[in-house]
Amino acid sequence: MSYTKEPWHTMERGFGTKGNNFPTVYATDGELRYIAKCSDTINMIPTDNLANAKRIVACVNACAGITTEALEAGVVHGVIESLRYLQNGGNFPIANTWMGIDIWEKENV
Repeated sequence: MSYTKEPWHTMERGFGTKGNNFPTVYATDGELRYIAKCSDTINMIPTDNLANAKRIVACVNACAGITTEALEAGVVHGVIESLRYLQNGGNFPIANTWMGIDIWEKENV
């Protein structure tokens, strides 16, 4: 499977088409490549389109170099669970921050 290589970026207001005011995910590899527009306009409960775009970009960039097949098979979850196991086995507290930034969403702590 071929996909657009990293890094990906977020643009707060879209580009390229008239009236595209939604957050846009794009990449640059010598050319400007449109990846996706984040626009949740169907649901009754609105979501934060910019937050969704930023999360997509952060996840893609963080997983650079890992095959899509490995990601779909759960390699990231497996690595995190392995680290938790090692930390607990060595009597280390489970890390909740990385470089001063919260790691886990509040419901997963």
